Amino acid sequence: MSGLKVINGTPTAISKFIREEEAKSQEEPYETNYLRFNLKEKKDKTEVWEVISKRHGFNLGVIKWYGSWRQYCFFPEPETVFNIDCMDDIMIFIQDMMEHKREDK
Repeated sequence: MSGLKVINGTPTAISKFIREEEAKSQEEPYETNYLRFNLKEKKDKTEVWEVISKRHGFNLGVIKWYGSWRQYCFFPEPETVFNIDCMDDIMIFIQDMMEHKREDK
């Protein structure tokens, strides 16, 4: 599955949400065909990301650290509905966040 990532304002095709140091320092959003992931808050050890519908601009939920499970989780807004492609995009993004969390240890 291929998505898009914005680097210096230009969408770039990627196979996974790869966070390069340049994009990370600029805190640019990550995009797929239907979703945009915006960094909402950067904490000492974790981050909070908004998940936005590209088509309608609605906030669909947030991805943040869930301490009880010691992993990033998606917290959807009430009354939101997701198809398999959107759930896959969210899953891939969370997997990437977990890989980077492990690397930071």
